[in-house]
Amino acid sequence: MRRLITHLATALATFFIGVTVTLVLPESQLSAPDTNPQEIKPPARNVPEASAAVNPVSPAPEFILDYDPEEFDPRGTYFLLGKKPEDLREFDCFEMVVEGRDGKASGDATLYTKYFGKNEDYRTTTGSGDYVLSGSVTKNRLAFVASPISEEDFEFRFDGYFLRGGRVSAAGRNEAVLKGRLTKLKDGVKVAEREVKFRVEYLGC
Repeated sequence: MRRLITHLATALATFFIGVTVTLVLPESQLSAPDTNPQEIKPPARNVPEASAAVNPVSPAPEFILDYDPEEFDPRGTYFLLGKKPEDLREFDCFEMVVEGRDGKASGDATLYTKYFGKNEDYRTTTGSGDYVLSGSVTKNRLAFVASPISEEDFEFRFDGYFLRGGRVSAAGRNEAVLKGRLTKLKDGVKVAEREVKFRVEYLGC
């Protein structure tokens, strides 16, 4: 009889222990292991977007010489002929230092101005302005744009034609060799424009 009571007590104890474990342990720990584990992804990283395309650099200004140096030579310093208009008083002269090499014309051009502004630190001699010059020369025509580097200066543009061929500087001191329209601008706005004529002086080495 005692043996029967002992077996019953053991069975009841085992039952109650099983029930207790089931209630206490989380359900997830009792479930079967997952045979297909999920892939763990690293946290997303904020990658900056590609920067906008950089504006292409403008090509360097060109002064194109398109003529046969054996037939035409525009080398010289060009001054306005006659009394200079008051609204063009800053314009001093235009200079072409060109020559022939291997049957081709080569060289460059420069614009010189006089300054009449209010900046006391600015040089006040002829040629005080610094310009970026672009344009073209043929045996018939001359065109240029002189853009100032300093905000104190004006921009100048010219479009005209030669009145003689050959060696232009062989003309008389008071002879018109170039004629056309000279325009003065400030901050892109036209402030003066004139039909002008130029004389030329020989530019030696």
